[in-house]
Amino acid sequence: MECITTVTYSLTLNEGLTKPFKGQRGIKQGDPMSPYLFVLAMKYLQREFDQLALNKEFHFHPRCKKLGVIHVCFADDLLMFCRKDLPSIRLLQQAFMKFSKAVGLQEKCRQELYLPCWHFCKSEGGHLAGFGLQLIKSVIFGVQSYWANIFLLPKKVLNMIEATCRTFLWTSKADISRKELVSWEKICMPQAAGGLNVIYLYNWNKATMKKHLWDITKKKDFLSIRWIHAYYIKNQTIDTMSIHKNAAWVVRKILELRKLILYLPTMQRDLTSRLRKLQSTDGRFSIKKL
Repeated sequence: MECITTVTYSLTLNEGLTKPFKGQRGIKQGDPMSPYLFVLAMKYLQREFDQLALNKEFHFHPRCKKLGVIHVCFADDLLMFCRKDLPSIRLLQQAFMKFSKAVGLQEKCRQELYLPCWHFCKSEGGHLAGFGLQLIKSVIFGVQSYWANIFLLPKKVLNMIEATCRTFLWTSKADISRKELVSWEKICMPQAAGGLNVIYLYNWNKATMKKHLWDITKKKDFLSIRWIHAYYIKNQTIDTMSIHKNAAWVVRKILELRKLILYLPTMQRDLTSRLRKLQSTDGRFSIKKL
């Protein structure tokens, strides 16, 4: 750690450099060394949780035991799982506090969950002005498109986004209005058919979610896919298996998309064969083939 604790910095001030000073709080933001240090720190956390799994007093979360999952990391977010009994929670906290003390990272717990696209429509809508159709296509739909690739968005959220876009297109204001010169369905049609080639959010979200169904049939080596196979599919044939009533909402919605694939008149044979036709020459899922 000498390269971190002994580093010095100089600032450019009035066309000259200031005297070097030591960094007291680690490396600066954006430093090329940062990802490597993060991986090393998370590797240490992984080892702590591996030891925790061997403790007989610790119990896995019921939905994580088959895969032996205790934690999931994404960027600087950390999710930890265990059964809701006091010994397991205490052991999990002790393991994390040991890691926190060793690497100098402090926890920052979040106690709220919200849909960023919904938040965007409510908080940023008042600042939309002067960008018109291009803003709708690139900015608002760009935010929505990211989340639409991850999970199925509630209809209420999609309707709110479309209402904001529709109002802004005709009034240049964020306050939702019913004023429209042309129906939104017409706006979403291709330019060759007289529309403005705006994406219809509901259909786009359904199409992007079919990639998850494609991943499930291909048995991709993702944690989420392995989890679905371990707890819901269980070596059944995905074409004919029934959807368990207690399955997670997202899992149910993904599996319900089987009907849309099977009803496509341009494709034949079973579900797996149909989904195989949706991949490009490089073996990736292609939404353009839907």
